[in-house]
Amino acid sequence: MNLPKEFTCGYFDCSEFANLAYSPKRTVTKFEIEYYLADGYDTMADERTFRIRKDHIQIAKPGQIRYTKLPFTTLYLKFSADGSLYDRIMSAPEYFQCLHTQETKKLLKEIILLNESVSQDDFLLYSKFLALIHLILE
Repeated sequence: MNLPKEFTCGYFDCSEFANLAYSPKRTVTKFEIEYYLADGYDTMADERTFRIRKDHIQIAKPGQIRYTKLPFTTLYLKFSADGSLYDRIMSAPEYFQCLHTQETKKLLKEIILLNESVSQDDFLLYSKFLALIHLILE
């Protein structure tokens, strides 16, 4: 399995879109995994609409057109993938309720902290990333 490339992650609260009703429409260029922290309005991916619900996960896939009715709050990961990781995530559902909420949030927060660390431990970061992917896709 190849590890992800161009890896970014963090917390997003829509503050950069303060005066807008919707986030700008855009084409997804990397995989985007969003863990919603609170109920919200709707998020659109291509022609599908999903109601934002707390403790739900959205997996946006490269090439999709996305936008969301504001506001919403999420923990997120964005990354490029190839090989079996690409295949596995492409076959995953796009939107679903998280079954392991505490463990999933814990892993996401650990990944964000590790990614922001000055003395980044890539081995630990990628092991947590793979544990998260396994947890949410199983």
